[in-house]
Amino acid sequence: MDQIREHTGTKMGVISILNSTHQVFLSRYGLDAPETPRDMAFCAHTIFQMEPLVVCNALEDSRFNSNPLVTGHPNIRYYNGVPLNIDHSTCLGSLCAIDDEPRTDEQAAKDTAFLEGLRDQLVRKLSERIEKSKQQGTSGNLDSITEVSSTVSGGGSTNAGHE
Repeated sequence: MDQIREHTGTKMGVISILNSTHQVFLSRYGLDAPETPRDMAFCAHTIFQMEPLVVCNALEDSRFNSNPLVTGHPNIRYYNGVPLNIDHSTCLGSLCAIDDEPRTDEQAAKDTAFLEGLRDQLVRKLSERIEKSKQQGTSGNLDSITEVSSTVSGGGSTNAGHE
């Protein structure tokens, strides 16, 4: 997660997965909560479109301007999330840079390129782990996904709150 913070300068970042009711943060910085309700999750939009979701100013985006994460704490203005696509039809979650200040399109484009490169590393390692599990006759689990996300994200804390 340190790589995201250093490259993008954002105050918040997450690696998240979605279940039927929540967005769960496997790794995060700048956020206290370990999860959010799925209906508030920007990540849910990222996963369904299977391509990066960039919101330069959430107050000006009708999809998000009434979202409690925008109107209240943590006051999200900027969201840049890339999907964690394992293949062409499977998306596990997203890798995101988030801030309480809006960004320009130019800034966002640089952040997206960086996040996509980091995502590619994460997905490659995760895919290797899944394939190894299949060969060994075991199934991958949340712990192995968390381990891979921690390795690729630079070992950032999984529960780093406001700093």
